[in-house]
Amino acid sequence: MLDRCLFALNLRSGRMLRGMTREQLAEKAGTGPEMVGRYERGESTPPIRTMVALADALGTTTSHLSGRGGVERELLFISE
Repeated sequence: MLDRCLFALNLRSGRMLRGMTREQLAEKAGTGPEMVGRYERGESTPPIRTMVALADALGTTTSHLSGRGGVERELLFISE
């Protein structure tokens, strides 16, 4: 089961570290900026297809976004 809070944190931090706006991420992932905002606030869980698109747009994996990528990957992602 997906931990919405951890997904939200990883999604937002990944976007911000890459200097992307919600609009830019949404465009790259093929979704709307309002949905990206809902995912980042933990209000909604994206469908698998959207999660894959978000991960691709951020240059990471769905495992990392969902918090299942291991501590080393998470620390690397946050420090990039």
